[in-house]
Amino acid sequence: DVDGTTNLDVVDIDGALTQDGGAVFNEASADVDFRVESNGNANMLFVDGGNNTVVVGQSAPDTTLSGGTPAFQVIGSGFESFASLTRRVASSSGPLLILAKSRNTSVGSHTVVQNGDVTGEIVFIADDGTDFDSRTAVIKAEIDGAPDANDTPGRLVFMTSADGANSPTE
Repeated sequence: DVDGTTNLDVVDIDGALTQDGGAVFNEASADVDFRVESNGNANMLFVDGGNNTVVVGQSAPDTTLSGGTPAFQVIGSGFESFASLTRRVASSSGPLLILAKSRNTSVGSHTVVQNGDVTGEIVFIADDGTDFDSRTAVIKAEIDGAPDANDTPGRLVFMTSADGANSPTE
């Protein structure tokens, strides 16, 4: 009941929220946050406007993950810290996790990768009592030869940290 009537065909709050037009929050780039609660968590989904992060499970991002703040984080102490992909289809296909690399910085444009480029990494980091800067292992995919149209030779590199070290080697 915005204007004294009970018929709300369209609700418009500063041009940002409409029934048919969707929602835009923080359009003026203010340092404001957006939060969604669940039955057991006051911060089930937290969009941190100041740190440019989306966090599931906590009210703030971990900002010391190998010296930076990842844009998407799932933080918890049990199953709530897990992420899963489930594909329900009557075929042999399973879910996919896609890591993609381009040398072009514009969305929708393409520039060929080069020999030695890393096309994706899975990094395992441990808390060493002071921060999250200790990498215990890395699995990465690299371009391994001269790429061309529909011809991108690759290799997988497996790296682990030795006792007394915090940087993995092949």
